[in-house]
Amino acid sequence: MRRTGEVVFSLIVVIIAGFVVWNSAGWALRALGVSTFLPAGWGPRSGLFPLVIGVPTLALAIVQLMLDLRGAGRGSVSTAGGAAALDLPADVVRQRSLLILGTIVGFAVAIWLLGFLVAIPLVSLFYMKASGESWPLAVAILLATVVVFYVMFVWWLNIPVPPGLLLEPVLG
Repeated sequence: MRRTGEVVFSLIVVIIAGFVVWNSAGWALRALGVSTFLPAGWGPRSGLFPLVIGVPTLALAIVQLMLDLRGAGRGSVSTAGGAAALDLPADVVRQRSLLILGTIVGFAVAIWLLGFLVAIPLVSLFYMKASGESWPLAVAILLATVVVFYVMFVWWLNIPVPPGLLLEPVLG
């Protein structure tokens, strides 16, 4: 099998999504009066969001796993002008993968150290500049991100946004 990596990755996503649905579906089925062998897992307050996200994720991951096992879509994609090759040089794939992985790790560390309100626009700015975006576009998206996040979560939903480890002594 040529695509062993894709199959393994799809299988891992199916297992994780299945675990999330398994742990979040027990309370929902019990609330409907269905006696089930599913664990109680997370309650209705903490289990609703993982259930709503987990079910479609699990369904799509199963479809992707089946496509990977069949070997569908190998190597090219159809476009209006014919077939376009998906193969990229290994150094480009490695560079893009490291950029995405670094962004994910950097985002988690930035949230822990600086809090959401500072980390979201800062990491977005770094990612856009590392991806080669222009300064005007990067700053515009940074400002829009701050405004949307603040209005939606802090002002509208009244969700407390802790300042992070480094900013807590300063901001309280």
